Amino acid sequence: MARIAVIDIGTQSVLYLLADFSPPAHESIDRDAAGIRLGLGLAETGKIAADRTKALVDRLRALRTRAESRRADRIVAFGTHVFRAAQNRDAVIRTVAEKTGIRIQVLSEREEAEWSFRGILYGRDASGRIITADIGGGSTEWIAGTDGTMEAHASIPAGAVTLTERFLRRDPPDPAEWAAMKRKIAGLLVPATARLGMDGARLFASGGTATTLAAMELGMRDYDPVRVDGFVLSGERLAAWITRCLSMPAASRRGIPGLEPGRADIIPAGAAVLQSLLERTDLKEVTISDRGLRHGIALREMRRMGSA
Repeated sequence: MARIAVIDIGTQSVLYLLADFSPPAHESIDRDAAGIRLGLGLAETGKIAADRTKALVDRLRALRTRAESRRADRIVAFGTHVFRAAQNRDAVIRTVAEKTGIRIQVLSEREEAEWSFRGILYGRDASGRIITADIGGGSTEWIAGTDGTMEAHASIPAGAVTLTERFLRRDPPDPAEWAAMKRKIAGLLVPATARLGMDGARLFASGGTATTLAAMELGMRDYDPVRVDGFVLSGERLAAWITRCLSMPAASRRGIPGLEPGRADIIPAGAAVLQSLLERTDLKEVTISDRGLRHGIALREMRRMGSA
């Protein structure tokens, strides 16, 4: 048996998973999430800010201590869109390695898509046509497959953080800002989804936006991954949450049960991406997955160790 800590570093959050590997499966024994917003200001400057780098270093130091206290055999850390987009990514990676001993791997769009797909579908009935959407802070990945095999993927440079920074300048957003953002998302989705073949598909969504919306719908005071994973959110309820969030400033949204306070300002933009996908596909509902990229990377590591 091996024990591996997996750290997913995104534009908005740093996600942590500690898993035991016993062929042919892995079991989660510890997990955590923190919204450090590494990509704050990235859309404007093209760089990861110094204070955000410090926040990342502090977070990774804490997670390394946590993993070592639970006797992790290996710590694997990876970055996604925020590192692909940042002009100073190499400098940030060097700083992190020097100060924490953790080397960040930067995933390509295809690697992110493939392992997100595998992570979302891990332990599920994967028969038939399936579309998965991983809505992040800086980008959104769409993956299509049949009977558990990935066949096509696409990525758009639109996530909850980047869309908020670019379009939603008022608090709450005004109708003109919202309409402009929705037009941009729709324009990106047309070419991105054209080759995915969505007829008759089931849609799964992962990432902080998706799980937060499920937690809000469930009225959770304390996040429960078991209740969130597999929860079916209808397009009607999604629209209702968007309307409610747009009717109040971010400070008021922080009081909504299930909504992490640090995500209050970006949840409308993230929800808009999910709503736009439902509109694009004419699907009426989406199944929320608490599993995602970090679970897929855990599976990758298990394979590399010869355990699967």
